[in-house]
Amino acid sequence: MKSSTLLLVFGALAIGAGVGGFVGHEAQAIKLSVSDTPLLTSTLAAQTGLDIAYLYRLRDGKTAEVRSLLEMQIDSSLVSLSGRLAALPVAERDPQQLKIIQMHRDYRAKYPYTNSVPYEQEMIERAYKLLDGTQKDNP
Repeated sequence: MKSSTLLLVFGALAIGAGVGGFVGHEAQAIKLSVSDTPLLTSTLAAQTGLDIAYLYRLRDGKTAEVRSLLEMQIDSSLVSLSGRLAALPVAERDPQQLKIIQMHRDYRAKYPYTNSVPYEQEMIERAYKLLDGTQKDNP
């Protein structure tokens, strides 16, 4: 498979994760159950596939390509994480998970990156509001 085709596939996966985060943001937080196993398993398989692709690209010296893919991935993951946290009451939000949002904000302050998906950039700003206390529980 050509490198550009793989890049498109991985880009689509990253965008899909962002869409999932957006949808998850609108839903109420739920606990994982046995019925969530197929979703969790497919998510883990997709992540493992991405990690392997990153390693191949790193070994081939394609660091800029890997960096670009990882930039998209951390934005999508942040959107998913913050959507789940926003659905929880403030008292139930895990401080360690909020710390991940802070790490993302610190990283973006040091290494600016403009996400090419407009609604995802908006969702990233909403995620940062969880840290500021301006993003409250969902009604």
